[in-house]
Amino acid sequence: MRINLLPVNERPLKQSSIRWDFLVVFFGVVLLLAVNLFAYFQSIRIEALQQDYENLLSYKSLLLEQQRQIVQIQNANQELRTRIDYYEQILANSKLVLPSEELALVIASVPEQVWLETVELSSTSIAVSGYAAESPSITMFLQNLIHHGYDAEVDKIEQSSIGGRLFSFTINAQRRD
Repeated sequence: MRINLLPVNERPLKQSSIRWDFLVVFFGVVLLLAVNLFAYFQSIRIEALQQDYENLLSYKSLLLEQQRQIVQIQNANQELRTRIDYYEQILANSKLVLPSEELALVIASVPEQVWLETVELSSTSIAVSGYAAESPSITMFLQNLIHHGYDAEVDKIEQSSIGGRLFSFTINAQRRD
């Protein structure tokens, strides 16, 4: 038989008794860990949202730049439309006897390495000026014009000052009837 002579508040607890101090500390530590984990996950979420926000701001600036470019292109298109309308009005008011097929035939006659600078159409003749990389290309252009039904002759040919191997030329042609 055992006899405990210690005062009651100094005696060890029975094995079946609960230590309330330990439980309060244990639940406090668990609660502290839970709050810290929750705060950590929230900080990760805030960082991800902050990164998304920064990405959206950069995407917005990209879209604004694209919108600015679209507006510039639309303005350029409007200016070109105005020019086209002006030229169509000039063509409608002019008494040009030659159809637009004449211009298409002249352009179709141009061989490679020949660049046209101006094509002037009148009711009786066509004047073409341009550049060629080689003089035989000019001869081929003349032959193509003759093949398409023109009486063509070279009015002027000279080596250009633009490049050492470029030849500038002027050709006058008339439609054969």
